[in-house]
Amino acid sequence: MKFILGKVSDDQTVLSPFGKIVHKCWNTIPAHFVDAEIDAFIVMPNHIHGIIHLKESSSIQLGTILQNFKSVTTRRINQLQRTDGGSIWQRNYYEHIIRNERSLNFIRLYIQLNPVMWDQNAKMEDLSDLTEERIEEILSRFRSRNL
Repeated sequence: MKFILGKVSDDQTVLSPFGKIVHKCWNTIPAHFVDAEIDAFIVMPNHIHGIIHLKESSSIQLGTILQNFKSVTTRRINQLQRTDGGSIWQRNYYEHIIRNERSLNFIRLYIQLNPVMWDQNAKMEDLSDLTEERIEEILSRFRSRNL
């Protein structure tokens, strides 16, 4: 798997020009899909993690948003590389319905800690014993560090 989006250095992702395109496109999702709100997000060297909230009354589907996101980022990256039609993303994506606040905070934490866990090949299950208070404490530290 190619690491075209950046690299992890000192527990943080350093974005390549391609990673910057991906980051910028993610942040414009709400401008193109008014029923979508973005939440925690991270670009990793070869993949991304992100949370999208859809309004209950929305008729838009997550697949439509992600298809658009993947299409736009692929086109822009191919333009930057001066290539035509090269694939950037895998065909599918992993989705999970977040059903409660604890799960939401847990996934936010996993997203924020992903660069820290990169070299250790850690998985979300490795964080499952954390209490809600510990999750919030770690998230608060990350929020203040990224201001």
